[in-house]
Amino acid sequence: MRSHIVVDFGDNVTSLFYWFDVDSLSTLKEKVQKRYEIHITDQIIKHGNTVLSEESFRKLYKNRFKEDVDLKVDIPDPSLIQSERRKVFKRGCEGIIHISSYKEQDGLCPNLTFKPSNLSWTIKDLKSYISTKTNMSVEPMCLLFNNIILLSDEELCVDYFLDLKGSSRPISLKLKMLPSVIASDEMFQHRLYYDLCLSPIHVTIPSFGEVDDFVLYPLASIGQIGRPAVMKSLIESLYRIPYGEQELFYEGQALSDNRYPQKNVGNVLEPIYYKLVVFSRRSKELALVYEQNNIRPLHPIHIASFECDHIWEYNYQGKSEESIVQFIEDSMKIPQSKQYFFLDGSVVSISELIEENTRAIETLKVKLAVQVDDDELELLKVVQELQISRVRSIVLKHPNNGTIICEISFSEIHQRMKISELEYLIFRKHCVGLSKNTCVLLHDDKELTFADDLYGLLVTENGNSLESNLVLTLFVYVEDKTLFEEADTFCLKYDMKLLKRVNISFLTGQFSFDILQNHIKDIRDVKFQIDREKGIPPHLQSLFYENKELKDEAELIYMNPKMLYESLTFNLVIKPANEVELFVDGNVLDESITINILETTSVGKLKEMISERSGVPQSLIILGTRHQPYIVDGENDRIYECHFQDNIVIVSKKVFVSLIKVHEDVIVKENYFIRDFEHDNVKTLLEDMKYRYFDQGIVSMKKNEWKLSTLLKNVGESEFVLVLKPKTECNIL
Repeated sequence: MRSHIVVDFGDNVTSLFYWFDVDSLSTLKEKVQKRYEIHITDQIIKHGNTVLSEESFRKLYKNRFKEDVDLKVDIPDPSLIQSERRKVFKRGCEGIIHISSYKEQDGLCPNLTFKPSNLSWTIKDLKSYISTKTNMSVEPMCLLFNNIILLSDEELCVDYFLDLKGSSRPISLKLKMLPSVIASDEMFQHRLYYDLCLSPIHVTIPSFGEVDDFVLYPLASIGQIGRPAVMKSLIESLYRIPYGEQELFYEGQALSDNRYPQKNVGNVLEPIYYKLVVFSRRSKELALVYEQNNIRPLHPIHIASFECDHIWEYNYQGKSEESIVQFIEDSMKIPQSKQYFFLDGSVVSISELIEENTRAIETLKVKLAVQVDDDELELLKVVQELQISRVRSIVLKHPNNGTIICEISFSEIHQRMKISELEYLIFRKHCVGLSKNTCVLLHDDKELTFADDLYGLLVTENGNSLESNLVLTLFVYVEDKTLFEEADTFCLKYDMKLLKRVNISFLTGQFSFDILQNHIKDIRDVKFQIDREKGIPPHLQSLFYENKELKDEAELIYMNPKMLYESLTFNLVIKPANEVELFVDGNVLDESITINILETTSVGKLKEMISERSGVPQSLIILGTRHQPYIVDGENDRIYECHFQDNIVIVSKKVFVSLIKVHEDVIVKENYFIRDFEHDNVKTLLEDMKYRYFDQGIVSMKKNEWKLSTLLKNVGESEFVLVLKPKTECNIL
């Protein structure tokens, strides 16, 4: 298979003409005339000894994928060919090879200028020239014209310049690589190969088996980058599928015959996948051909209503033929904009429907519904006569009395409208004063989410019927105080009550708190607020509402679904605190001790108990764990909040330090933790403080009342007073 015709003009003068340029005898003659200034009437073109006609040339063109074609052209003077070549060569043949889209990579210039050295220079010679400049192999190279056409190695460069004579644009080619020809080790050695590789093209052929067949598009042989028209001609040649019975899809979109793929260069590991669709014609002859070649044609689409068993059958015949919406408009008199298709309970677009049909291994069944307003009497009559399901409006209802707040026709709703867009429409036109931050839309007592399909909500759970109206309930709530006034005004207008307070009832009394002021959203927030106000740990609280215990994640807004109350009352049951056994250890103790204590006891009380047992003043005690010895220093923290691992408490000791910053006239109070109980002394403390404040100045003792060798464990509750002076001041002194 060749991408071109070889034409012999006699006297050993030949030339190449690409099939993409010559699809008829007349266009071939025009190309010869343009290239060599030989008039059409002076050309006699033969195949073998037979003079070609348009019909015989068409046969050659149709069989171009099966056999190579050599032609002979009789012209008055064969020397005219070489004469034209010399003329253009004398004028100067110079062009540009575009190598990379990057400014510079691997030391390689993005553009390379070339100039044929003689008349016999071919495209292959040009590749060899590029190889000497780039150190890349010749074999995988291909040169692209117009980003689409692969030039043949046998073509003379001078003929390429003859074809472009008179063009105002600079002569330029793009260098690309064929991945199938590149050795794997060479691919990894040269980084640019990845950028230059042409992606392989796979065409999936639908078959009756479990796995579809596929064709690897012979890019090098055909010489064009994936034009659908060429691929369809190739498939017709290989599988006997008529050209007009095919359609190619790329990423779910049907391609026109002359549309090239958007992605023609990429990572060699990411080929382009085209999908072939074969139309279902009721032809016994074609059916036999498809069966012999294991080709599965497209199944028809069966269109039904939710309300009756009648079926309309539609056969997709390509994007240029009658669409499914046009078919319904013509056969049922239903405008295209009014049609809605449901597949598996969700509304689908026309493109999605066709794409689904191309994947279906059996007849695709879809449901049709029609959007009709009450005043569209003629269309309403058609829908009733055909027993087709009707889509009418979105009805927004009051949460407690069922009255309608507003009604929005589905004619205002596009098929891909998101919940957020619907909310915006409602707030802008019908519920002024509200926003998505102050209300929730409910369907069957469930909040609508961004993933919900508005039209899919019309379909009943069993999928066999369709509601004409989508009934939603409006629920207003406020978490932000700045939005309260407008939301409250709206609620007063429609007799709704905003949730404002929570009342907590327990055995010994009752108290309440404001929801907005304390940012209360769910039961977990309520428990933390109770802890803040009453000191009852959240894990010891059980809250009940309407005799049911509430989970921490339960949101308050759903406990007032009909918006009848401004406050909610929860019953609080307090569980008894657990007693824990703590194992206390540390180098300040002579021996380990065990303390039984309630989990709600404060750290201050625990320190007091340790102080009594160890003799270490309570103010000097620090609690922690084996891995973090100094983490608990607060007196009011409770035991359960400290998360002592395995109930092991490590006791450490600290000393008090006051640091006077002379230049700032401030005193910094610090606790210094004794790390090495047996060896840390006053010198250790002083050196640590000097290191800590090194960048701010010089640290020294205010009074030399302590010997540097004094162990810190023996200091007691006395305070070390240190002075921090700027380095400049110290230098002066």
